[in-house]
Amino acid sequence: MLVYPINRLADACYAAMGVLVCVVLGTYTFLDILIAQRAPHLAFNFEYWKDQQFTRVWQAFGAMAGKKVLPLVTPLASIADKVVLDIGWVVLNLK
Repeated sequence: MLVYPINRLADACYAAMGVLVCVVLGTYTFLDILIAQRAPHLAFNFEYWKDQQFTRVWQAFGAMAGKKVLPLVTPLASIADKVVLDIGWVVLNLK
């Protein structure tokens, strides 16, 4: 069946695009801190840079991720009756 290999290729492309966007936003964040904020001491502070980077990535993808994940999480959360351990999020293709 041809659909499965195409889906795998599409998933790999989505992941690669996500990494590329994060690299671009990370570079932009570094330059923004260094030049626009005029704070070279903070540009080289990994914790500060990471917080700024996370904010930018979340602003770019948070709403989109929420729309895709919420319909999957809501039914699962409604049947949970014990302790739930969130170890990350997985995109499921439920049909």
